[in-house]
Amino acid sequence: MMKNILYILVAVVSVLASGCATGLNFNVEVSGITGPNPLVKTKYDLQPMIKGVDKDDLQFQEFSTYVDRALQKRGFQKVEENRAPEIVIYLNYGISDPNENMASMPVFGQTGGGTTSTFNATTTSNTYSNYGSTTGNATTTGSVYTPPTFGVVGSQTYSYSTFNRFLVIDAVDYGIYKETEKIKSIWKTTITSTGTSGDLRRVFPVLVAAAVPHLGVNTGKAVMVNLAENKDIVKEIKGILEPEKEGE
Repeated sequence: MMKNILYILVAVVSVLASGCATGLNFNVEVSGITGPNPLVKTKYDLQPMIKGVDKDDLQFQEFSTYVDRALQKRGFQKVEENRAPEIVIYLNYGISDPNENMASMPVFGQTGGGTTSTFNATTTSNTYSNYGSTTGNATTTGSVYTPPTFGVVGSQTYSYSTFNRFLVIDAVDYGIYKETEKIKSIWKTTITSTGTSGDLRRVFPVLVAAAVPHLGVNTGKAVMVNLAENKDIVKEIKGILEPEKEGE
């Protein structure tokens, strides 16, 4: 039994060590929808689509840098200031208030055994001789040890908070808007994630990294992506790792 417990402890330590090495894991849902020929127009300008937020907002500047890196990995080209783009890409992002959740977990403990019981055994014997028979009693004292057993002995209820994080990247045809003042989306990518981290700055580069292969693509359905924050693609988006060059 002790050997089994040691195996369990080693497994738990291994999982914890792995988590520390890879960082937090995030489950991300990516959904892309497009019109015809979504990647024909690639020269873009990036704008916020959040009430009260403009291009000088510090958080937008940080987040737009991540999105710029993702778009450029997909072959899009950011136009210089005062140059007309082919498309305007709008960013909408945010995080919900905490959602309170309840859950229960099993409590493990000793379910039996682990005790020592004593016993007394009496033995009767008869001895025969020329003078007749003699009856005698002998008492033996001993103990029996029962090994302990372990299992579920109950449950414990606990509460935890989760947050809904989202990012919407909407590419609008600038030429059509300039001529008709109508907004026509060429493609749109929606990225969502639910988890225990309420730090949008931490989660945001992971959302962007998960979306990279799906930008300007019609996914046909929501695509689930599991991504650790220490993966190379996340580091590239954050600018702490040089992007891989073609052929390498």
